Amino acid sequence: LSVSRTVLREALRALEAVGIIHVKDGAGAYVSDVNATTIAQHLSPLFEMSSDEDLEHMVQARAAVEVGAIPFIIQRYTRGDAERIHKILQSLGN
Repeated sequence: LSVSRTVLREALRALEAVGIIHVKDGAGAYVSDVNATTIAQHLSPLFEMSSDEDLEHMVQARAAVEVGAIPFIIQRYTRGDAERIHKILQSLGN
């Protein structure tokens, strides 16, 4: 993924600190029972980056999370999801 372990650890610690995830030693990181509003409130300060390096770390962490989410998405992807995505793409083309 070309994301350093240090960057990933920092991102996980930050997400855990605001309650978005909880980390179980030896078992991994799990998303807490939070809603989209709560997540947005906690993540909004991250968008006020103080340096290019901070932004680069955020981009690397995002890439790691997105790639890590692929197996989860594949297991739960339905025909209804495909139809909704198709409609969205069609509306963007207009």
